Amino acid sequence: MTKPKFDNFFFIRHGRTAWNAVDRIIPLQNDMALDDSGFQQAAYAADKLSCFHFSAIITSPLLRARQTADIIASKSGSPVVIDKGFIEADLGSWGGKLFTDICIKQGLDPLGAIAPDYPSDAEPKHVIEQRVLNAFISCSEKYIKDFLIVAHGGTFSALNSVLNIKARQLPKNATPFKFNLINGSWVVENLAEQL
Repeated sequence: MTKPKFDNFFFIRHGRTAWNAVDRIIPLQNDMALDDSGFQQAAYAADKLSCFHFSAIITSPLLRARQTADIIASKSGSPVVIDKGFIEADLGSWGGKLFTDICIKQGLDPLGAIAPDYPSDAEPKHVIEQRVLNAFISCSEKYIKDFLIVAHGGTFSALNSVLNIKARQLPKNATPFKFNLINGSWVVENLAEQL
């Protein structure tokens, strides 16, 4: 990837859904809305992010991400753009299963796992990463700086991978992050700890 024309952008995972509340993996075909807590999380994040001006809010087409993006946009006044490149990963037969159960079956610590080995019927990781990279490059060319991506845990993992960032775990719902390009390397900072 060539050096972008900007040195930072923002990311937030969508607010909570009923299945997120119990750590259940949402199948791609189940376009689930935010639950009451998810709406509250998105509103709280919108308040915290109101100190930033986003050139655009780019969101996954899935309902939970669009709802989160719309709540943030209502505070920031930034335009919302849907980009299917940031849609959640299709995890195949994992859909509907508990993340904890999958990690235990693979011998991983559920609190520290970011991306266990996907099942054979899932969207391959390299395909997910290429899709997310293409969407990211497109955004970086259109919006130049200070854009916000509203997406999913799988998108966050893929983005960290293509930017060569060693992420430790999936982001919690409605947690904002700022990605900074420092000396040619991307560094991610959790804004929830600062705002």
